[in-house]
Amino acid sequence: MKNKICLTKGVNSGIGFGLIVALFGIFKMKWNNQGTFGKRLSASTYAVYVFHTTILVGLAFLFLNLDIPQFWKFVVLAPVALSVSFVVAYFAKKIPILGERIL
Repeated sequence: MKNKICLTKGVNSGIGFGLIVALFGIFKMKWNNQGTFGKRLSASTYAVYVFHTTILVGLAFLFLNLDIPQFWKFVVLAPVALSVSFVVAYFAKKIPILGERIL
């Protein structure tokens, strides 16, 4: 009985691993491309990395005196901070000195 349980667990693990490998292959063949919006976002990632801390802290100070649970502050603040970071990065890259030399 004990050997049968071990064999079943081994088979289940093998099937699970096989499914994961198969899904990696399917995703690599079918969905391994990037659209124009994704290319624009990925071109701005370093600028977002540079500016996101300042933007996040600034927006967090706006949320400091709100009397709502921390979870809801996070749920609202995270997408807003991400969006604002990409917008700021986009416009920062338009400035000639920043866009050409730094970002």
